[in-house]
Amino acid sequence: MDNNGYPNGNQGPQEPWNNPSAPPQGGAYPSPDPYQQQSPYPQNPYGGGGLPPVPPASNGKAIAALVMGIVGIVLFWVPFFNTVTLILSIVGVVLAVGARKEAPQNAAGIATAGLVLSVIGLVVSGIGFISCTLCAIIFTLA
Repeated sequence: MDNNGYPNGNQGPQEPWNNPSAPPQGGAYPSPDPYQQQSPYPQNPYGGGGLPPVPPASNGKAIAALVMGIVGIVLFWVPFFNTVTLILSIVGVVLAVGARKEAPQNAAGIATAGLVLSVIGLVVSGIGFISCTLCAIIFTLA
């Protein structure tokens, strides 16, 4: 007998919360549900279907501003297109500013690029428009 009165140094009955090797009180460890399939993809924290969320579509205003900025830069040197490229660049700046305010996160870069190209197109087209207008006035007066 030991000091506690149990034979052969046995410490007596163990409580389940003191014995980490004891099975849970239900008798056996819970088995996984055979009908529940394990998915290799992370689970949707909001519930619902197993499909991942669809990223938002890109902003049409940002793409239009980008195209108008490119057209303003490429066609500024053509004398007949100076007025058109000047107007396209102004519209591109307006669209780019509007797109940056309401752009989803993945389209903010496109809106910024459209703004930069539209401003460059506006400056270059403005210089071309003024120089062509001055040339026309000078040749008309001469």
